Amino acid sequence: MTTDQSCQESVAAEAYPATTRLDSLDMLRGLCALAVAIYHFNLWGGLALPSALGGILAVFGTYGVSVFFVLSGFSLAHAYGQKFGDGITHAVLAQYIRRRAGRLIPLCAIVVFASIAGKVISGGNIPDALTIIANILLLFGFVDPTKTPIIGGWSIGPEVVFYALLPLIVVLRRHRGVVIALSVLLAAWMNDALSAIGNLEQGWSTYVQPANHVLFFVFGMLAGLSGRQVHRRHPLVPYVAIASILVAVLVASYRLEAFAVVTSGYRLIFVPLLLLLVLATSQIVLTSRLRLLVPILGSELFLILIPWPCFWHHAHHRLNCRSISSCSVPFGSQQSQLT
Repeated sequence: MTTDQSCQESVAAEAYPATTRLDSLDMLRGLCALAVAIYHFNLWGGLALPSALGGILAVFGTYGVSVFFVLSGFSLAHAYGQKFGDGITHAVLAQYIRRRAGRLIPLCAIVVFASIAGKVISGGNIPDALTIIANILLLFGFVDPTKTPIIGGWSIGPEVVFYALLPLIVVLRRHRGVVIALSVLLAAWMNDALSAIGNLEQGWSTYVQPANHVLFFVFGMLAGLSGRQVHRRHPLVPYVAIASILVAVLVASYRLEAFAVVTSGYRLIFVPLLLLLVLATSQIVLTSRLRLLVPILGSELFLILIPWPCFWHHAHHRLNCRSISSCSVPFGSQQSQLT
């Protein structure tokens, strides 16, 4: 056996098998969904939290959604990197579309009709037929992510746009430098546009655009395409890394104003920290007992994120959601639509 062959076998042994489900990332997805739900609960429930904690809660709430984009890129690249690596075939593409659509369309359709029913009862504006169809078919993100009756459901729009881009990005993996450069350019452009507006309420239609979040998905994808486990001397290393990342987030977000969370130079801090968080979590191998909690704290908890704002709104009548494209919630002295 040659040295090159030995090296190739060694690298192959380090790679994540494409059929391996990364349970630790499912857990992270569920915990981020919980963070977003707590953030919404604070906004809509008017919890009396110390003002110094406002920036911290905003970071975990808003960037919890960003972690979804990183996780989607990472897990989908892990699952489909090899399948799309040699080209986009009809069979693989059809399987990919069926699985993505089968996961989201039924749940989104239920929540869309529940939201419309709530608007009928409360006298809100009813979306037109084309908007309803675009939401059920998950196409609204290609036109305007704000055009959804689902409260807090804007992130589904960019997510589906990223799903459409994934096969192409996989094929272009050898030109990843170009892909990264374009993603950074789009993120910088959107950040500049938001900063010029000055507040998130007026800049909401800019904030929710896929171009403003594509950097998270692309970085997650490229990390997933590398498909490598990092050598570590002790199993506690990823836990120490995660703890360090969380401490860095807490320090960076302490007393941070809400609008600065998604603009300014702070975003240059949070984007790499999120990527490192996902990479560190992917290195954790759950014990058999913890793995039993994955369906509860992982995928099931994540799916609660989509319908729960709608149920909260209609149960408590605390929000002003008469507009199809917006849902205003109190955030300090401003009206914000952060997540």
